This record gives sequence, C-alpha cells and structure tokens, in this order.
Amino acid sequence: MGVRMEKIINQEISYDKAFHYHCLKNCLRQLLEYNQVRDAFLYIDVSCDLLLHKVGLTKYETQMSAPYQNLWEPFRKYLERNCFEDEEESVSYVRKLLEKGRPVIVAVDSFFLPYRSTYQKYHGSHAIILTDFIDNQYQLIDWYEPHFYKGLLEEELLRKARGSKNQWDNNPFSGQEIKRATYLLHPFLKEYDREQVFLYGIMQIYQTFYKKRVSFTKSNVFYGLDAFKELEKMVPDLLTDSPAGREQCRKLHNDIFILYITRKLQAFYFHQYLEEDRKEEEEKLKIENIEKSNLLTYLTLLLSDYEKVLFLIMKNSVKWSKENVSNITFSLDSIRKKEEGYGKSLMELYESRKGDCDEISI
Repeated sequence: MGVRMEKIINQEISYDKAFHYHCLKNCLRQLLEYNQVRDAFLYIDVSCDLLLHKVGLTKYETQMSAPYQNLWEPFRKYLERNCFEDEEESVSYVRKLLEKGRPVIVAVDSFFLPYRSTYQKYHGSHAIILTDFIDNQYQLIDWYEPHFYKGLLEEELLRKARGSKNQWDNNPFSGQEIKRATYLLHPFLKEYDREQVFLYGIMQIYQTFYKKRVSFTKSNVFYGLDAFKELEKMVPDLLTDSPAGREQCRKLHNDIFILYITRKLQAFYFHQYLEEDRKEEEEKLKIENIEKSNLLTYLTLLLSDYEKVLFLIMKNSVKWSKENVSNITFSLDSIRKKEEGYGKSLMELYESRKGDCDEISI
C-alpha cells in the first residue's frame, strides 16, 4: 500500500449530519478535502429540480434531480463517471486505479454490506470509497452515520453490491439499477475564487427550483415550485381511503422527503459559508448581508414544516382520515408560501453580494 493510501485510510475524515442520505456527495466532499481543496462543500451541487407529470386527477409521475447530482457543472470535468455492463471489466478498472494509489468511489446496494443495519433487509443505493485491494478483500471508507466504517469487505460481497438490480423496496433510494457505477475524482487544476463559486451556487439553487419554466409541448408537465403547487392541489384526490390512495401516500412521502433532505443540505451550505466568512475580517459586510436577509430564517422554518408534513403523511398512510388529509394540504400550503419567500431571498442575497459584477466568472 502506497503513501497516498496510508494517508487517506488513516486521516481524520469529516462528516456532517446534513449529508445523511447524500452518500455520493458525502464521498465527494471527503475526497475533495483529501485533495486539499479549500471549502470543499462549495463545489457540491446542492440544488434540487422537480419535474411533475400529471396523469389524470389521481396519478402523477415525478423526476427528482437531487439524488443523482454530484458537483456543480463547471467542476464536473474533474469527475470521471463510468458504468459497466461487464463485471470483469469493472473489476479490472477499479483494481488498476487502486494499484496506482487512486481512491475511487463506487455505487453499491447497501443490502450487501454486512456492517450496515440494512444488510439483507432493505435494498437501497449507496456510495463508498475504495482505497485498496488486500488478500481478496477491498479496503474501504464508508464514513457515514451511524456506522462510520473503515475496514475490509469480501470481494464476492462487493461484486454483488455493485451488480445489484436494487429492486424497489418502498424507499426513494431503491428501484434504480446500480450499474457498477464508478466515480474517479481528478485533482483540480487551479484554485477557484470562493466568492464566485458561492454566487454560482446561489444562482443554481434558484434557477433549478424557483425560476419560472414552462413546457411548450406538454400542458400537464410542471417544474420546480410550480410542480410543488400542482402536487399540493392534487392531494385531496390522491390521498383516498383505498389501497391506491395509500400507495400514493407513500409516493408523496418519498418525494417530499427528497425536498426536505435537499433543503437541509442547503442550510448546511449557507451556514458553513457564513462560518468561514467569520474567519475573514474583511468579510464582515458580506456576513451582514446574509444575516439581514430572511434566507436562513426561511430555511429554519421550512425544515420544521417539512418534518411536520412528513409525519402527517406517514400517519395517513397507516390510518386514513379526512382530518389528516386536510392537515397535509394545509401544511403543504404553508411550505409553498415559505418556499416562495426562500426563492425571493436567494435572489436578494445574490444581488447584494455580486456588487458591480455583471456575470459570474469561474
């Protein structure tokens, strides 16, 4: 095992609860820090798009971008992603990287990881960092709650975890084939201006969810906040006292949950940047801009409201009642209003920080 391997497996690895359910982003942040990238969190894509396709009054389909995002677009050139149909080709690719001392992120099904509580219980996509191959075992880092594992995994189990179909298991991280996906992070070629990166992030969060977008080909397709509004309107017809209604209740829970964990990550993003700013004496004015804005207040209130509505939806999936459905609708309306305020505060923060700069330069 080379010097580089010794360093990553033995170094202190950071983790924050905001990255719970964002396992790929968590791995990327850890590797960016390993590569000594300052403010590694700034480069992680924390936006969330929502596409809703209405199918009549009682059905809908959604696409959520958050679980599949990694780095902000300008930095994806440093991330090499590959998927493999052939198992042996995939194994050879990973082994060659490890022999060169290159840590590599791999997608897995947590159903096959013995150190996790989901082992042989629930299917769900996950991401881990492989660091070496020793005596038919892979050395790995899965510094993620609640297990915080650094250790070995039998080769056969990793093969199963990477080749899994990840069958649907009633959770938002199941139902998508793993495809033996690998992520190789290359070193950054230069140091980027942190304020420009931050401004880019603010704009992307706004544009992917709050900026008005319209489908010119389909009248029943909605995006971002408009999709959320349509979902809110559909709730009384969706959540009926029937097997189909309970199924829609579970689906609604999964979709709202993705929005919740994304807002939680965004709260970390802004709080972390604020804390870093505090260390810089000349940044006091910029700190005041954030503190005077309603952005952090909206996020705090949003997280509380999301937690409340998730509980109500879960409660309704167990025992339906008109009161539950009414409370869910009321809570979603409260969230929608706060989301509108949060979107507005994003643009206010962007305008207050960009100064005389006409465009972001990264």
